[in-house]
Amino acid sequence: MNLISNYVEETVFDPDNVVLADGLDDAFVGVGNAFGGTPCAIYDKDKVIGILMTRDVMTYEEAWEFFEFNIAGAYVGEATPIFMSVMERPTGQFKETQTSSSSAVLTQTKPKPKTKRRKVKSQ
Repeated sequence: MNLISNYVEETVFDPDNVVLADGLDDAFVGVGNAFGGTPCAIYDKDKVIGILMTRDVMTYEEAWEFFEFNIAGAYVGEATPIFMSVMERPTGQFKETQTSSSSAVLTQTKPKPKTKRRKVKSQ
């Protein structure tokens, strides 16, 4: 059993139903599911394309086309893996805060509005 299989075994109630993509371990992100849904393996789409370019010696266009038709386009049931695009975040735009349940949440920080100081006339 490899690292990813062990992770799925430890984190999913019914790990036998999670479908893993062969040869794409370096693009594995984790497991997710919607409320009441079947757990699905999640992969980073850009890393998958990078793997195809390196491993299979493809251009970006060839790897993208192969990915779209043969990997993302392959339905294998309710547990079909999810291929996500990771959002690039500008440095400093988000900060980590704590909620009442002590779990980390990302919130957008807004700059404080500048207030004008009034000069008070002394008498």
